[in-house]
Amino acid sequence: MAFFTGIKVIGEAQAYIRDHWQRALRIREKLRFSEEAFHLMLAGGVGVIGGLVNLLFYYATESVRLLFLRQPGELVEVAERMPPWQRVITPTLGGLLAGLVLYWGLRMAGPQRSTNLLEVVVAGDGRLPFRNGLVKFLSSLFTISSGGSIGREGGIVQLSATIASKWGQIAKWQPYRLRLLVGCGAASGISAAYNAPISGAVFAALIVLGNFSMSMFAPLVFASVVATMVSRSFFGIQPWYTALPFEFTSVTQLPWFVFLGILTGAMGAAFLKLLNRAEEIFKRLKAPIYIRLALGGLVVGIIAVQFPGVWGNGYVITNRILHGEYGSATFAPRDIVNLPLFASQLRKPAPADEVSQYLQIELSRESQQLLSDYRGGPGAPLRQRLADDLNRVIRNEAIYDAQRFTNVTLSAETSDLLNQKPQGTDLVRLNRMLLLDAYPEELSKQHAMEAGLLFLVGLFLAKLIATLATVGSGAVGGVFTPTLFLGAGLGAAFGLALKLLGGGERLPIAPFAVVGMGSMLSATTRSPLLAMIMIFEISLDYSLMPPLMLACVVSILVARRLHPDSIYTEPLRQKGVSVLQDATASEAATERTVGEIMRAPVPPLRETATLGEIASRFLTSANNFLPVVDAKNQLAGIVALQDLKEYLGAGDELRGVIAYDLMRPPPPCVTPNQRLLDVLPVVLASEQRNIPVVNTLKENRLVGAVARAEVLGIFSEVIAASSKTYT
Repeated sequence: MAFFTGIKVIGEAQAYIRDHWQRALRIREKLRFSEEAFHLMLAGGVGVIGGLVNLLFYYATESVRLLFLRQPGELVEVAERMPPWQRVITPTLGGLLAGLVLYWGLRMAGPQRSTNLLEVVVAGDGRLPFRNGLVKFLSSLFTISSGGSIGREGGIVQLSATIASKWGQIAKWQPYRLRLLVGCGAASGISAAYNAPISGAVFAALIVLGNFSMSMFAPLVFASVVATMVSRSFFGIQPWYTALPFEFTSVTQLPWFVFLGILTGAMGAAFLKLLNRAEEIFKRLKAPIYIRLALGGLVVGIIAVQFPGVWGNGYVITNRILHGEYGSATFAPRDIVNLPLFASQLRKPAPADEVSQYLQIELSRESQQLLSDYRGGPGAPLRQRLADDLNRVIRNEAIYDAQRFTNVTLSAETSDLLNQKPQGTDLVRLNRMLLLDAYPEELSKQHAMEAGLLFLVGLFLAKLIATLATVGSGAVGGVFTPTLFLGAGLGAAFGLALKLLGGGERLPIAPFAVVGMGSMLSATTRSPLLAMIMIFEISLDYSLMPPLMLACVVSILVARRLHPDSIYTEPLRQKGVSVLQDATASEAATERTVGEIMRAPVPPLRETATLGEIASRFLTSANNFLPVVDAKNQLAGIVALQDLKEYLGAGDELRGVIAYDLMRPPPPCVTPNQRLLDVLPVVLASEQRNIPVVNTLKENRLVGAVARAEVLGIFSEVIAASSKTYT
């Protein structure tokens, strides 16, 4: 009886399973871990890597900096305290050591693949060599820490992307996932370096991957956010650059920024041309890399004798420009434009004029005697004495006192600097600005503006030459921050020139400097969206967005007309790799690239593979065509199964036949950066199920394969969707 009961229970269970198995399958499908979720987890891990690399790079550069400079502090501030000979020796020695690291490190690492992020994405399989990346990271430490005119963001991005790629290589993931990891590494590096998560994601999407589809952009955002938060947990959330906000309320204020966009666009194109020229000049020297880097450091050192601000990435000097420091903060005799009025105020100060009372006490005996004897006229000796006394006063101590300046209307720039509680040279500048506000009719800013314009032009040219020498010599690092420096200097010089000519709609100088930073970045990267977002994130100032947006789009239009490539695509073009300048945001299937659906290549045969090895490969695989590669992994041809028919009955007499004897010429191939729409003719004409993918049509190195059926299936879906739309 129990036996029959058990049979009945089993039968009921089987009937229940038959009725509900489809529902169970649907539930299982929903609970299955999707590839998109897996990519987000990977991106989070890469974000942690980027944040930690930023931390490692900071402490490593600080340690090496102490080794070179023997004292803490920012590079520029230390350089300003150094004697001239040390300013020359330090970057020269740093360049020599950086070059020796490259020379011996790359030799020890041996021949490896390219370390260019864009090249391994658009013309490769996403594999970055770890040993080469580590060597270049160490080299960049010496260049940056010794005053080389280059940015630290390059080393951070390179190492973050390299570690991410190595992670994928160890896990033996497909090329499309390796390229995504490289993009996430670049995004996390930029985000951590600049505390700018949106900029990091946009940089990787636009510049590195060239794809804004959500399947790509979501992991980039995830990696950027995680890297930023890891970095903020150590360094806080302070903006990199600060400037006094200014509200733009009139259309008549905007034309000046159109002119600034034209200027920065032309300068951006010239900068790219000069970089190419500098690299050519250093390569013509036919000297080892350590000699070239030492020469580059020597050029920086010689320039630093007069302009110590060219040391490093330019962060300190850029902030000084944004805060209005354009050189000397002293008074000259000709700055006293109304000597009779100024002399009368100092001789007999009014009861409410506490500033004049303070200055009267601080005047030297010679000045007081000349004041008492003064009866009008040019008074050249008195002007000189008063200028000397004013300079001594502003250098000695802080002259601001709330009660002393009760009756003085302070300018917005003075109030902004006052709230920052400055010290050192910034305090001297504040004291000078306070006196200019206290005596608007007696003292003139004209001389300071003229001197400031000359200083800015000289500093801009000095930084330009120093950056060309550093980058051209082959130093490892980034050009983002030096580009921002050049843009700030050019923008501030443009604003000062406008003021001297009586234009500018009473605009302050700081907005021109900030907009110059963005438009210069736009001209060199050919990405106005990236420039706009980055300037907003590193300054946290939304008030400047209207003129910034205008100048960025104008600058890129001008730069394109004068120079075809961006700072990132120029090296690839020289290698024969074409990269689309405008990344698309469309998710249409026909806009996808081969790299997005590329898989691992069909395991190739060597040219020396014997007939037996070839037959064995065909018997153990479902492929009718096998690629043949040479010793450099370049596609030499293909062997077709049907070509072996005449040899199947052969005996020992054909043991000497190898793949080279049987192969056909290489078939038409595709590259990872090509759009599916562009490769459709090749797909339709091909006999192969797996079409070979090579890095470039010039080098012809086998990196993957794309399934013919998958490409045709994508286009079938597009055609079907289009048919539904129009029916």
